[in-house]
Amino acid sequence: IIRVYGPGGQWPEIWLSIKKTLHYDSARLLPDPLSRLKALEGLTAPSNILAEIRSYAFLDPWRHSELHTGGYEEKMEKIQGKVVHLGELSAVESGVLEDLGAEIWEAHSNALLWFGEGLAKGSKNQFSVFDRLVKSFERYGSEKMHPTVFSGFIRGVHDTSPAQAQEMLEQALEMAIFRNHAVYLITAIPINSWASAKLLELARGGEHEAGRFQLLSYGLAHEAIPDGEFSSLLSAINALEKGYLTTIELLRMRFFNLAAQNYFPNDDLRAVARDTIRKLIAEHQSPGQHLWEYELDEILAIGLGSSAPANEVREIIERLCEGIENCRLYAVKLRQVTQT
Repeated sequence: IIRVYGPGGQWPEIWLSIKKTLHYDSARLLPDPLSRLKALEGLTAPSNILAEIRSYAFLDPWRHSELHTGGYEEKMEKIQGKVVHLGELSAVESGVLEDLGAEIWEAHSNALLWFGEGLAKGSKNQFSVFDRLVKSFERYGSEKMHPTVFSGFIRGVHDTSPAQAQEMLEQALEMAIFRNHAVYLITAIPINSWASAKLLELARGGEHEAGRFQLLSYGLAHEAIPDGEFSSLLSAINALEKGYLTTIELLRMRFFNLAAQNYFPNDDLRAVARDTIRKLIAEHQSPGQHLWEYELDEILAIGLGSSAPANEVREIIERLCEGIENCRLYAVKLRQVTQT
């Protein structure tokens, strides 16, 4: 079966499985089976650029067994460098992106970000590659596919020309094919005033569900947004259905380890924290997820600190008592709130 379906990298999963066996079990194997296994590894190893892309960019890096034993950072950098180089080659070798077809959008691997960065790095005309990626996503993209490569490409363009990366993003966000991925694509670059304003526009537009904005908590993307702009964005997210759940996560990340950051939230952001607590208490239904699962400590400490307006704190207490009296909330699940 392997000789029929696996030669030259046609079956990346079997190649990785053989590599894994050799990596962990070589010392225990007898000479004959060890020799045959090495021969199979050579037979199934990727033998051309398309096979290498499928074996390194389309699969999660953790699938490579060499990462699991010592020298992790150096080995991961080596894999990253290889994937970036494959992207560079694909930018100049005619037909590679076209031959990959839908696969480039179907694969689920963070290594595709590196591949996209390589496309940007290797292209002599980045707008030409931009157009090729757009046309490919138009042809093959669907609700089930994800523009990871496109995000990596924008990130790679930003490394050499932030203005050009923003221009590409502005064009992409006007295209219907990328509408559902707008928040994800904006986070491909460090968030500047344009990106912050665009995020606010998306939140106020109500077209995107609140959960999509949780991407801002990944990689500390939110830290580049000033408190005033972040407060406006969170208020808009709070207005979305169940938006307070996303806001809680974003505030939790924003308020994490404040002392080490030498940072204290401004009045607007502390007001948003109180508004989020109010919404949580007012809209939460205990039969679902429990309040204590939201890790509210930092949010409660900042929002309900000594400087909090007494009338707002009173309102929160009243809503809390109402929820308990009507059996919508349960005191045993509210220790974080009641203790505060």
